[in-house]
Amino acid sequence: MATSLTTQDILGLFKVLKDDIQATILKPRGLSIKSSGTKSLVLNEPLNPETGFWQNPQAMSNKPLRWIPQVEVSAENVVARFAKNVDGQSIGMAKSVGYINNRDGSCSVCVFRVLPAIKPLSPDSNWEFPAEWEFLLILGFAQPLPAGTSGDPLSNFEPSEGTIDFGGGALKRTFPISFRALVKAPVSEEYVAGTSYSVVGNAIARLVGATVYDGTQASGRDALVTDLSNIFAPQSVEGPFSLDENTSLVGIEPSVYQQIEAAINSGKRHIILYGPPGTGKTTLAEYLAAEVSERDDGDGAYLMLTASSAWSSQDLVGGYQPLGNGAIGFVPGALLRNFDKPVIIDELNRCPIDKVLGPLFSIFSGQSSTLPCRVEVANPASPFHVIYPKPHPGMALHEHAPEPAWRMICTLNTYDKTQLGQISYALSRRFAWIKIGAPADPDGFVREMATRLGATVTEPVASNPIGALWKAVNSLREIGGAPIVDFIKTMLAFKSDVNLFVQPEGNTADLFLSAFRMCVLPLMDGLSPREARDLAESISVAWGLDAEKAASLTRDCAEFSA
Repeated sequence: MATSLTTQDILGLFKVLKDDIQATILKPRGLSIKSSGTKSLVLNEPLNPETGFWQNPQAMSNKPLRWIPQVEVSAENVVARFAKNVDGQSIGMAKSVGYINNRDGSCSVCVFRVLPAIKPLSPDSNWEFPAEWEFLLILGFAQPLPAGTSGDPLSNFEPSEGTIDFGGGALKRTFPISFRALVKAPVSEEYVAGTSYSVVGNAIARLVGATVYDGTQASGRDALVTDLSNIFAPQSVEGPFSLDENTSLVGIEPSVYQQIEAAINSGKRHIILYGPPGTGKTTLAEYLAAEVSERDDGDGAYLMLTASSAWSSQDLVGGYQPLGNGAIGFVPGALLRNFDKPVIIDELNRCPIDKVLGPLFSIFSGQSSTLPCRVEVANPASPFHVIYPKPHPGMALHEHAPEPAWRMICTLNTYDKTQLGQISYALSRRFAWIKIGAPADPDGFVREMATRLGATVTEPVASNPIGALWKAVNSLREIGGAPIVDFIKTMLAFKSDVNLFVQPEGNTADLFLSAFRMCVLPLMDGLSPREARDLAESISVAWGLDAEKAASLTRDCAEFSA
């Protein structure tokens, strides 16, 4: 249902149409609507009643605030034409309908105010410009117009061919028009100069090959939005994404896979897997990247990057770099070079996140983004590099867009909380955040991994000292399964026939303590002195250590306390 008019004038009509078209059609596609002459209701430029055109056409040649067609009224007919001078010759800028700011290269719909000059029935009468007798001319393009400057004209309008020129000078090109509409606005007086507002509108619509819509009625505005939407390709509807549990990833809870599926099926393209170290975030990210690459018309390929504190937006997005022989130019960064596949950024919190990904914020929201880099560095008229949220046919070399398989999958270590403040709310809400925690069943994880690694596991298990160690650690600082797997591997390297499921005694207890110091204790750095004592005591009790070994363990833990 169309939005109600905020004011009963042409600017009120423009505002509701712009909002409806942008929200309904363009924003989901990363496109936009542009206009000219829509800032002020009143026209302050003088008009010439003798010529039926601008008083000073040259002042309006590049940026006309209105398009002025001429409408002649006769006893038999009312006919609109492109403006001519008093000698009947075509005026050079008669086919220039307006100008737009399309520096971001996102414009697919243009709106211009139409002010008709009307020649009354009397042959000696001057041209009249009836107050309020304006229309909106809407031109739609199936593909967005190329990025340009802040004021590029749309000129040489050829309705019979369905084309119009866009741009100035050497950058001027001809583009096909996919949609034409002439919209009637609220008027206080219907009859002027021997004719009516509606009849004049129909005459102008015939001239430009446009459909007339009654903008004063919600039904007319609804019909316009519906018809305009038909020129754009329908948004693809994908089947639900399903991620099977990876049996090689022991300890990843089933709910994690369900959350990933829900995130992707709800429209989230970018995901952050966060949690303590050693929980399998990176391996899960690689598995997910390969699966979504296959699903999104990819080939299972992905790019793996490890974040660095030295990164800048130039590394990931791109920027000016030396090209040799004294020249500089734009060089795409790692993300733009790999817009055809998922990109994994491991340990995202190592880099200055907002600074590095800032140029992509708009893309994450389905909008286009203009980079501060021109194609020709020294040419102020040269277009800027632009990133679109989706590719479109005929893209120029300075236009970039991610392919269907591209998305970002990042891992983030919550252990280093000092770096988490780098992630702003603006960035956070553009990702789906999924926690990868320690397994819910530590004892079961230890038994499963010991079996996979070739250790002897007899059922029922009499004791699980490694599981007890893990629980003691997690009561103070959560860690994942990777350090525990390293612990098991280290024990098997020490003694291949070691029994991991009995209380360690004698030399075996020494080996347990050595494996703890090698694989787990370094992750406890920064514990408070009390936490370090509590950890040593919990492990000593769980393993049944004698006083000497317990004291040694207490000293070791104290060395890693803050």
